[in-house]
Amino acid sequence: MYKELNRKGARVKDQLAEVFASHDLPVKVYAAGSLFAIHFTDQPVVDYRSKATSNAQLTREFFLRLVNNGILMAPRAMGSLSTPTVEDDFERFNAAVELVTKRLAPRWQ
Repeated sequence: MYKELNRKGARVKDQLAEVFASHDLPVKVYAAGSLFAIHFTDQPVVDYRSKATSNAQLTREFFLRLVNNGILMAPRAMGSLSTPTVEDDFERFNAAVELVTKRLAPRWQ
């Protein structure tokens, strides 16, 4: 079960990184097992000070727009996966992130 959760977490991290890279955006995505976090910064996030380089306004807008598209994450752009997560969940999440990113991308550059 834990191996599968770790695989799912790595998949979400890779999919998020791919979406942000396809829009040439400086966003850092980190994952540990089934947990993941998105940071709107071009700096590596390794501690509180580096986390403070994240754009808080974009984080908030990203969160709210995902909610408006049926996806609930923590307001700090953190999420977790559970064992019942299925392919349809990945597809819905990825589609919502793509849509939100596409709409907000001009403001990030």
